[in-house]
Formats: sequence, C-alpha cells, structure tokens
Amino acid sequence: MSSVGFSNDVVVAIMSGFKIIGFPLVGIAILSLCLKQYVNIMDGQQINIGNTLQRIIFGVVIYNFGVTIMQYLYIYLIDFGEKVIGAISGVDVEFDLSMFNFEAFSYGFALILLIVSLFYMLKNIFDLVERFWLYFVTLMLLYLYLPGYIAGNDESLVMWFKQCIAIVMTQVFQTTILALGMSMFIAGGSFADFLLCIGAIIGASKIDQVLDKFGYSAGGKMGNIARNGMSMAFYARSIFK
Repeated sequence: MSSVGFSNDVVVAIMSGFKIIGFPLVGIAILSLCLKQYVNIMDGQQINIGNTLQRIIFGVVIYNFGVTIMQYLYIYLIDFGEKVIGAISGVDVEFDLSMFNFEAFSYGFALILLIVSLFYMLKNIFDLVERFWLYFVTLMLLYLYLPGYIAGNDESLVMWFKQCIAIVMTQVFQTTILALGMSMFIAGGSFADFLLCIGAIIGASKIDQVLDKFGYSAGGKMGNIARNGMSMAFYARSIFK
C-alpha cells in the first residue's frame, strides 16, 4: 500500500507542488539570516560565519532531498517489518472460523471475544491506512519546519524528524504485534493462545499511545501534527518580520 501510495500520480504532483511552495520560503529564510548577520556586523557584534554557512548549505540539501530520504526510509522500514512478520508467522494468515476451538468455553462468550477481536482488527487496519496519509502530511510539513531551522531554530528539524520516525515505528510495531498475536493462536489453537491473540490485537491498536512518549504524535492525532507545523510557521514569520 505504501509503495502504491507514494507512486500515485496525484501524490507525486502534490509533493512537487509543496516543494515549489517551499522554495520561496527557504529563499526568504536564507535572505533573512543573511540580513540578520549583516545587521550584527554593522552593530559591531561578532558573528559565526561557519554556523551561517552550515545552516544555508544544510537547509538547501534538506530542501532537495529531505522528503525523498524519509520516504525511502519509510518504505525500507516497512519492508523490514514485513520480513519480520514473515519470520514470525511462517504461515499465511487466513480468516477461517474452523480453526477456532471453542470446546473449552461457552459459545456465547467465545462469540463476544470474537466480535471484540474483529472490531479491533478492523480498527488496526483503518489506523494503518490513516497513518500513511498522516505521514504524507508530515513529509509536506518539512517546508514549514525548514525555514525555522535556517532562521536559527535548531529544534525545528529535530521535531520534524522525530515526528516521522514515530509514525514509521508505529506502523512497524503495530503490524508486528498484530501478526505475532495471530501466529501464536494459529500455532497453538488453545484458549490461552486465543486470549493472547485478542490481547495482541487490542494492544496493537494502542501502540501509538506507547510510542507517543518517544516524541510527539505517533500518527494518531492530526491535530498535533497541524499544531506543530503551524507553530513553526508562526515562528518563521516572526523571524522574517
């Protein structure tokens, strides 16, 4: 799904459009930095030429290759997670009610557990699909974070990078835990294995809450992503003024 999404013509066009929009923002940020250093020179203050050149050069490099690098990193980690899932399961997972052994407990209770597991299974699937688009939006926000870094805010790119890594790791861990729980039941088929499977399915749906401690939103809250991006845009605009 991720490979198809990033190769979609509309997605590629939107990414190109945001890169064009980011070009004048980066140019204004570089001009603002140079003017600020010029004012410091006129005031007799000491400036760090190396730091200024570093911000300009690194900013231009990130502008040209930052989104592409994080896009390929996302694909690589997802492919790695797919290999881990294949090693864990060792079998093709198929939904077949005949594999459930309900002799150890009542069919009514088993039905409730099955409904719960199917609900969280669907929730996980929709979370995975939604998070791809959240990652796409986060990639586009680079062009709002980058002017802040060029203008002097070292934390802007760190915030963006941590946001990207949090979303990617949420995708990988969620699919891995999900496949691990299902493979445990398929391998054993006991009541305990079934409960562990349900626990894994429910736990996978809450992975973003755990990885949220790593940085910012792990991909479950669009509001946090938008708020971080808008805060950086406000900071950059203040610097320009």
